[in-house]
Amino acid sequence: MEVLQRILPADSVGDVLEVGSGPGQHCAAFARGFPLLRWQPSEVDERFFPSIRHHAAGLNTVLEAVVINAASSTWPVDVPANRFLAVVCINVTHISPWATTKGLVAGAGRALQRGGHLIIYGPFKINGAFTTESNERFDTSLRAQDPEWGYRDAADIDALCVASDLHLAEPYIDMPANNHVLHFIKH
Repeated sequence: MEVLQRILPADSVGDVLEVGSGPGQHCAAFARGFPLLRWQPSEVDERFFPSIRHHAAGLNTVLEAVVINAASSTWPVDVPANRFLAVVCINVTHISPWATTKGLVAGAGRALQRGGHLIIYGPFKINGAFTTESNERFDTSLRAQDPEWGYRDAADIDALCVASDLHLAEPYIDMPANNHVLHFIKH
């Protein structure tokens, strides 16, 4: 929350899209912390929608969840071009195929307004290397579950972003549990 508060000032007004909302706890917590922003949760599978609704109960700034398959080259009409102040994605890139990360970046490039923020949280390799041995072990276990899963190199995501007119706003931000925040701005 602290990093998001630094990126999005308390007086920010606009819409924020969360890609891969899962059960909805992050979107609801962010809505409580940013009462002037409207939050658009999304998930690839509608079975998460009841949980998202439950977490968002009583929060009039959380919109009804929409289905987004981030790996798709097109996103739904609910996600028009240049609408969003920010796109937030938490713990998705390592538990999905590389096509999902590529689609996330391309979709964010379309959905964000000029000056908008793409904020990706999770575990990453930095400059081709794992940051800890435990990260390497976790990556191995993820790839055993699905060979298309695994830690992405932050530099590879950076390269995707540049192709979508998204530019690294600051050095990768270290977070607890060997995670990082990658913060990009649409030019």
